[in-house]
Amino acid sequence: MKREQKTLKQPSATRRTFARRVTVLAWIVFIGWICIGPWHRRWVETSVFSPSPDVVNEVRWSGLESSSAIISTGPLEASASSVDLTDRLKEAFGEPGIKQLPLAGYGKHVFSKSNLGVADSLFVKALSLRSGSSHICLVTADLLFINQVIVDGVMQRLHDRGLHLTRDQLVFGATHTHSAYGGYAGKLLDIPSVGWPRAKVLEVIVCGMADAIITATDHHAPAEMASASRDLRDHHYVTHRIDSKLPTNDWLDVIAIRNRETKASIATVAVFGAHATCHSSHDHRVSGDYPGVLCELLERTYHAPALFLAGSVGSMRPSDFGKPRSKWSRWLGCLLALEAVDMIQHLAEYHEDVALGSAGIELKLPSAQLKVSRDWRFSPVVSGILCPSNGYLQAVRIGDRVVLTTPSDFSGELALPMRDATPGITSIVTSFNGNYVGYILPDEHYDLETYEARTMSILGPGAARYFQTALSRLKMKVLDENGMPDLAGLTPSK
Repeated sequence: MKREQKTLKQPSATRRTFARRVTVLAWIVFIGWICIGPWHRRWVETSVFSPSPDVVNEVRWSGLESSSAIISTGPLEASASSVDLTDRLKEAFGEPGIKQLPLAGYGKHVFSKSNLGVADSLFVKALSLRSGSSHICLVTADLLFINQVIVDGVMQRLHDRGLHLTRDQLVFGATHTHSAYGGYAGKLLDIPSVGWPRAKVLEVIVCGMADAIITATDHHAPAEMASASRDLRDHHYVTHRIDSKLPTNDWLDVIAIRNRETKASIATVAVFGAHATCHSSHDHRVSGDYPGVLCELLERTYHAPALFLAGSVGSMRPSDFGKPRSKWSRWLGCLLALEAVDMIQHLAEYHEDVALGSAGIELKLPSAQLKVSRDWRFSPVVSGILCPSNGYLQAVRIGDRVVLTTPSDFSGELALPMRDATPGITSIVTSFNGNYVGYILPDEHYDLETYEARTMSILGPGAARYFQTALSRLKMKVLDENGMPDLAGLTPSK
């Protein structure tokens, strides 16, 4: 009898085991689908557990459009300063300790536990400008990019020290050198580029930028400015990384600021759109790459700080200059310095009264689209953890130049048609103004099997048109002293 009862229980145990396995498999499939699946590709979508980006952004645009004029024209005052970031890090870590810091850029750099010393020093530089009631400050660093933890840290440090600048008064930039120190990751997306976060590295960077800004704002002098642009397409300094036959952005832009009374230089600002990847990935020494060489030569020539802002570097790389690779940084930096000096020497007129102002907006972004394959990607839940959910866009008016800043590697292809879209105004697009959100490429490149499109176009198709339209709206704000003009019919370049 006992044997019969035991036999009757066996099918029940088998069913329970089968049910348990089915349940586990169902949970695996469910969790897998939550993490990875054929999530939709459209640009505007409702973010998980939060209001639609469209709803939030329309409220923010309405607030900006209804705000009073932010442009003023008056006698220009300016001051600039420079901080040696390499020296600051040496003081913080000591000579042995600084060699234990990983390098940012090239991906593989951050997985090494050390560097091989300094090929050339890294700097933070700031330029403070006043005109009438307007005050803006440009600050740039020899870093791979500026992310939100740096921006927040600088803003807090300035506030603590009594300098109450608003976000739209600060313009952040980076040279995008791929041989700078790492260790300042914010979102998890930053880690493959700049390595795991190190509190002391971040503190040194933040303090250096804050010190540069405060020093610049404390010593304004009567100033005048002039600007020039030169298309270097015939020199073949830039190559398209996706396809060498595609158009490149080869414009070199220069803004010269000098003392109105003594005519001595106060600062020079240069913008160029090639990736700072001349310094080889196999050379594990710290380097400012070609922007560092360019700024060094301009400072030797004019005895004043030179600031470099990475332009629309998306898919733009320096051309092959031949062997040896170790000379590329010096060669390109020298060539651009010669062009810049020639441009400055031929400036026809400096202006004392300069239109100055800035308009910025913090946009809520749709969920990132981290691709596993062409049609499969991480879910909005996972992407929201890994990637920024906001991006700051800004338009800065400096005379007849409007600098349009983005939190991304903005495509050189997209920047070209924006450049002369407004008669009498030159629009210059720069990258890395805080909270890095990957590459912004033409929509037709989104499905290509390239690093830029497959891995780094995290905002999906439609991002290009959206960013172009947003930048155009901001530009209109800083061009009209009476407020936002009618934007009916305004469409982004395609």
